[in-house]
Amino acid sequence: MCWIRLPLENSLDIGFKPIWNGWCIACFNPTGQELFRVKLPVQCPTSVAFGGPQLTDLYITSASVGLSQKQIQQGIEAGDLFRLSTAEIGRPIYSFAISNDKGE
Repeated sequence: MCWIRLPLENSLDIGFKPIWNGWCIACFNPTGQELFRVKLPVQCPTSVAFGGPQLTDLYITSASVGLSQKQIQQGIEAGDLFRLSTAEIGRPIYSFAISNDKGE
């Protein structure tokens, strides 16, 4: 799930999650309540992430593995990468490193 912070009075975080076999991604608040869905032209979205210079592009990956030929024909773009331009700004990711027991 990837998160954005909406500029509301109390700053509400919402998260986007792909819905496998659902032809969509869903948006949830921190308590798990579904807020809305965004329909997609593919059956199996797999992951979501914000990117772009301002973190306003939502990238969505999808799968074609395990789908029948008929299912792929229904969602011919299965396996493609999608980009949705949004007015919201995604949260940046933070890098970290884990060292082994030897301190390397």
